[in-house]
Amino acid sequence: MSTIKSSDEHLTINADGSGKDIKLQNNGSERVIVKSDGSVGIGTSSPSVKTEIQHSGTGGFPATSGTAQTYGILRLNSGGGWTSALDIGNNGGNGAWIQSTDTSNLATNYALYINKNGGQVRVGSGGITFNGDTTAANALDDYEEGTWTPTLGGTTSNPTTSYYQQRGYYIKIGQLVHFEVFVQTSSTSGGSGTLTIEGLPFTVANAGSWDQSVATVMYHYLNRSGTDPQVTGEITNNDTRVLFMQSYDNSAVVGVTTTALTADGSWVRVSGNYRAA
Repeated sequence: MSTIKSSDEHLTINADGSGKDIKLQNNGSERVIVKSDGSVGIGTSSPSVKTEIQHSGTGGFPATSGTAQTYGILRLNSGGGWTSALDIGNNGGNGAWIQSTDTSNLATNYALYINKNGGQVRVGSGGITFNGDTTAANALDDYEEGTWTPTLGGTTSNPTTSYYQQRGYYIKIGQLVHFEVFVQTSSTSGGSGTLTIEGLPFTVANAGSWDQSVATVMYHYLNRSGTDPQVTGEITNNDTRVLFMQSYDNSAVVGVTTTALTADGSWVRVSGNYRAA
């Protein structure tokens, strides 16, 4: 026989008999179940792990405003007047989430620490560090990739240019930026000085100093007279552009002028790396 009893200020709820569960109900609907094997289900009568909590709705990502964490499933809150909390939720087939946030304003978010005191991988407010390293300067604190729109310019004056294609792609890991450029012109006129690619996606650290040269790889111009030149490049004192140089026979390096791409369909392709500010 199942019993509820109190003894020496302890409350015991007992489901008597093998395979019997303890159920908490509200208005005839089950809310919590403690299975005979000791597993606990909240929102489910068949927990598949030791403790399982199910959201009653379809789920969604964490709220970005207000105070109602609509799709939260579990909240860990320090209390004591503090409003910081760790919320855990699920967005169905779109993935689960963990959010460190302010319960009084869900637009305010806090750092989420993993292995705060060290370990093989440590995630802290400064980023990700590895192999027990806790030095802030060694933390991976930024990763980004995306596109940008490169344009042609000149070191003295910019040419008037119409384009068939302007493609720019970048990956930024910490301060290191890798960029790729493909520009094809339909017409180019005017402009003077050495040819440049304008509009790098991030400001260059210490532009123009000896340690900020761009390590470009490969590349040729089309629609030029003579042998297609190899192309190198460097960041100039203008920290938003790359300056190009050329070498026809690897014995001489000269400036690529803005008139180099005057023919319809001319193009330049180049890639490189630099350190962002």
